[in-house]
Amino acid sequence: MSNIVLNPLDCISTLFKASRCSSKETNFGVSDYFDAEIKNSSTEIPTLTNANVGSLPNLSLVRLVGTVQDLPNPELYLGVAKLPDGSLITTKYSDGIDPRLAQCEQVSLWDRRPVVLTAPPCSSWVSGFRAASRESSSASLGHNLASQHEGFLAYLYDDQGTNVCLHDLVEILGILSKQDVSEELRHKLQEQHLGDTLIEGDQDQIDGFVDDAQAFSKMIRVHAISITRKPNLRSTLGTIPPACPASDIIQLRSDAVSMLSSGLGGDALAAEYLLMLSLESVTTRVSEGMTTGIAPLNITNCPASPHQHTNQDLDSGVSEFAAALHYVLSELLPLSASLPLNVAACNKGDWSPCRPPGQSRVQPSPLQLPHGTCLIVDETGLTQGRLDEKGTSSLAALQRVLTEQILVYEFEMFKHPVPVNLPTVVLSTCRSILKEALPVTLPLAPSKNLASLNEVKALLSEQLGQLEVVRGYLAAVSSLPYEITEGAKQRLVEEFVIMRQKDASFGPEQFQNLLTLARACALSFGESSLTGERWEYLKGLEVLRSSRQLTSV
Repeated sequence: MSNIVLNPLDCISTLFKASRCSSKETNFGVSDYFDAEIKNSSTEIPTLTNANVGSLPNLSLVRLVGTVQDLPNPELYLGVAKLPDGSLITTKYSDGIDPRLAQCEQVSLWDRRPVVLTAPPCSSWVSGFRAASRESSSASLGHNLASQHEGFLAYLYDDQGTNVCLHDLVEILGILSKQDVSEELRHKLQEQHLGDTLIEGDQDQIDGFVDDAQAFSKMIRVHAISITRKPNLRSTLGTIPPACPASDIIQLRSDAVSMLSSGLGGDALAAEYLLMLSLESVTTRVSEGMTTGIAPLNITNCPASPHQHTNQDLDSGVSEFAAALHYVLSELLPLSASLPLNVAACNKGDWSPCRPPGQSRVQPSPLQLPHGTCLIVDETGLTQGRLDEKGTSSLAALQRVLTEQILVYEFEMFKHPVPVNLPTVVLSTCRSILKEALPVTLPLAPSKNLASLNEVKALLSEQLGQLEVVRGYLAAVSSLPYEITEGAKQRLVEEFVIMRQKDASFGPEQFQNLLTLARACALSFGESSLTGERWEYLKGLEVLRSSRQLTSV
């Protein structure tokens, strides 16, 4: 490895000295220097993961990919210290533990922004994110939400990440710090009374800094040199050539339906609806509680799974059916996750993120997912039991995600609703307990035996070449612009009147769900507007769905 990877702090110290910065100048060209050095060399920067954190050298240069789980308050750190000989040293991009600080005459406090990151639910085939996916026996299934990881802590400097939001997918280039420095921080900063030599701030600031620093000093930390948001990962994975024949897109669509049906016992109708769900995304947020673009799907008649499987190759806590279906989705979509819905899982931890009084960070929730993640909720293991206070709150949090695409963060004095964008399918043996939040219900009707996880893996492994093509197709059509022309709007008004005449209970909410499905249906055919042909195609699917619901009662 090059010196810039193994000893990045030496490079930073050299830049600081060469810049002749004053105690108030916090930017001395570090980001530009490292970006240029990396672009002009063949040096490979290792990606930090749960699996390799022990083998990477402390204070080395790493990449970190993660989901923003918490945005704690900015904190102060010892930015510049003046030594007895009059020279200045900086502790920027480090934990601030330097033996020379004991002899410093003056100290300037700068501020930085901590960000807590958790492992992203990226599929293993996504280029650049493979190493960042959760590395465990179930890594190939995408992201298992049965348990939570404490995550990594990134420190952002200067104007970095001013547009970073909760649930963002980000990539950071920074300096790894994995030493527990909590006691050393308190000794250096409190017992040696560095507050007496402040040229900025006061002792209260030092005390606050010590408390905040100790709260995070036991986490694995990365001091960010640069940060990049990935707001729409999927759009970067495929495009449709302008001259692509419609017949080719129809064939790719058919291939996608076939692959999805492999995890559904050959149920082509269920695969059609799962395909549409995978292309859904929030389109409008009129106000809190008014969101359009996603119509959560409930697949009923799924095989019961009252007991947690012991197969180590399964997502912990979900059924083999859910694990197999999740595997299929993870092979087609860049972001997917699974979540067991049962009494034990709900009671285990509050799914509504909260910051308990006196604590510095938000407790993690399995619903803190990047925008666009396709979520499988497995209700097939639900049995009788009593929900405690946490369990009731967990269920309410999930229900609000489904109905409003909102995840509420709970703090001591207030609640903070955060927008999410999570197309969700709920698997259940009968109608889900969340039925009021699931407008699209479809009983499963397999045409053959349901495939096990290993059987699904074997089947898809024989289609690796076509898998790549279908992934590109799904990425491309999901990013297409979409509109309803004036002529189509007039026809839809007439359609609504006809449907209302046939069924007095049919209202605007049900019609909006149809429009959501129509958008996804049109996109699946590579079309940017709703045509009469696609509307009739969707109506045909709806007739089949209604018929199946009647026969399964």
